[in-house]
Amino acid sequence: MGHSNSTCCVRKSKTNERVLMLGLDDAGKSKSLYYMKLNQEIKTLPTLGFNVEQIELDRTNVIIWEVGGHKKSRAQWHHYYSNTIGLIYVVDSSDTLRMEESCKEFLAVIQHPEMQGVPVLILANKQDMSSAISTAAISDYFMLDTTLKDRNWFILSVSSVSGFGFTEALTLLNALVTEFRKRKSSRRKREELTEMKQS
Repeated sequence: MGHSNSTCCVRKSKTNERVLMLGLDDAGKSKSLYYMKLNQEIKTLPTLGFNVEQIELDRTNVIIWEVGGHKKSRAQWHHYYSNTIGLIYVVDSSDTLRMEESCKEFLAVIQHPEMQGVPVLILANKQDMSSAISTAAISDYFMLDTTLKDRNWFILSVSSVSGFGFTEALTLLNALVTEFRKRKSSRRKREELTEMKQS
């Protein structure tokens, strides 16, 4: 009798990757996180520190760090940037009075050296409210075509009350982090080849 090749049944284990979820206080980050995790609305309290949840995507297990959005918490955001493979930025579409503040914080994040090139998924939350502005208006306000020209990004309408949009959000997040991992791997291989040639 022949023997089976045990390697034929070995599956590559999924890697664990860090994704940051940021945004101003009361943007709906925690509810968005748990809709992505559990596909249902969860009653939440304002995040004073951070929440961490693992979500299994197609080829990656992402560890989503949702960090509080109050001013004191925002001053600590930069401590979470290292080894981040994706950014989810939650915007309160109905809070036009703080849109400029949200845009300012967003720019500070993406311009940080450790966040260069990191793909971005913007969740335009609270689209169920009559005062909400459109994704096109937010895109123009944040000048996304210019500010994110060095990376892949999407902006998506969601509601953390009804759950609208979060299934698509997971699909988009999967596409973004998969592409980013491929780029990182290719860049690493090129660097290794360059080092070999120089040695």
